[in-house]
Amino acid sequence: MLLVNTEFYPLRNLVAFGPHISLLCTYLKTSGITQTDKLLLHALSAFCSDILIQDLCLARPFACLAAKTVHSNNKDIAKRFDTYIFVNHTKLFTTDNISDCLQKICAPHMAVELNVASWHHIQWLKKLSQCLVSF
Repeated sequence: MLLVNTEFYPLRNLVAFGPHISLLCTYLKTSGITQTDKLLLHALSAFCSDILIQDLCLARPFACLAAKTVHSNNKDIAKRFDTYIFVNHTKLFTTDNISDCLQKICAPHMAVELNVASWHHIQWLKKLSQCLVSF
């Protein structure tokens, strides 16, 4: 399925491997050295996969139709629903939008307010610890 996460990384995509749903992302930190982007596969949990499939199969077609009807004078809005996985009403999500949501959700349950950067570091440490344990 050719959907992208953000306008800056058009190689990102939604991929299904049998019953497993994943997001294919581009790792850019070494692009300057290697002159190529690395592809990273992020597996989704069963719950997230199910919600995403329901969104794409049930809610998204209706959202595309509604966007084309309501915003008939602005073709960019309708195109966002056809092109991007994550749409924030009439615009794309930003890192600040997602950080704000993480903070609102996590603050009542945790001693820290997570944002995108801290979540990314936690995921990196989790993968590192899994590698060290298996080593």
